[in-house]
Amino acid sequence: MKIKAVFSDLDGTLLIDNFKTSQENIDAITAALNSGIDFIPTTGRAISDVPQQLKSVEKIRNFILTNGATVFDRQKNIILYKNYISCKDALELMSTEGASKCCVMAFLDGQVHYQKDWEKRLAGSPVCPDVAEFLMYGCKEVENLYEYVKNRNKSVEKITFFFTDLDNRIDVINNTLLLEEFELSYTLELNLEITNKGVNKANGVKEFCKIKGYSMDEIAVIGDSGNDIEMLSLTKNSYAVENAVEKAKLAANYSAPRNTESGVAWVINKILKENALD
Repeated sequence: MKIKAVFSDLDGTLLIDNFKTSQENIDAITAALNSGIDFIPTTGRAISDVPQQLKSVEKIRNFILTNGATVFDRQKNIILYKNYISCKDALELMSTEGASKCCVMAFLDGQVHYQKDWEKRLAGSPVCPDVAEFLMYGCKEVENLYEYVKNRNKSVEKITFFFTDLDNRIDVINNTLLLEEFELSYTLELNLEITNKGVNKANGVKEFCKIKGYSMDEIAVIGDSGNDIEMLSLTKNSYAVENAVEKAKLAANYSAPRNTESGVAWVINKILKENALD
C-alpha cells in the first residue's frame, strides 16, 4: 500500500542543533510533496517558533503543533482540531509548588510566552543553553507570566517547565494539581511538557488522518524522543532516528540515520522508491 502522508517530529529528528535542517532533507520533503505525499511537521512547538526554513517550503500546508493539541492549516489559516488546557487549570499548573524555581512557558495564541527572569530561575542549570537557543525563535517575553495568562483569559495549548535539577522536576510532578487531568511528556531530562488530557502527537495524527481519510497503513511517522512514543506506535511504518532515546527506538518498527545525517531524507527517499514499485 502506498504511503500518502509522512509525519515527522522536528527537534532531534528533522532539525539539527542549530535549529535548522539540511538541504538534503528540504529536497526530499519537496520531492515527496511534488509526488503527492503529504508532509506534516509534528512537533511540540507552536506555529510561531517553527523555523522559517520549513515555513518557506510553501507546499507544507498542515502542522500538528504543541504535541497534538493543535492541528493547523496554514493555507487557510484555520485550526482544524484543538484540545487545550482551560485558563483556570493553566494558572493552577503555573502556581504549583516548585514552579517558582524553574522556567515556565505558556503556549497560547500560537506563540510561546515566557517570563523575563527565566535566566535567574535557571542559574546553573545544564538546560540554560538549550532554553536560550529556543527563545531566539518566535517567543514572547512578558514581565509576569501568571498575570499575563490570567489577563488574556484564554485556553492554553501547552505548559512547559525547564528545571534546575531532577529534584526540582520531581517536586513539580508531585505537586501538580489535578495530575490525572493532564498528559505529561518530555523532550529533555530536565523538562516537562503538560497538555490537556488525551493530547499527544498520536491523537493529533489520528485527528488529521480522520479529516483526510488516511488509514494507519497509508502513513509513515519519524521521531526521536519521549513525546514521539505514542506516535511511533501508531503504524507499522514507523522510524526512529539513530540518536533517538531507547524507548522511542523500541516503539518504532524501523531505524533511520541520525538527525545530523539527514535521517528524514533517508526515510522519504525509501518511501518514494517503494511507492514507485506499487
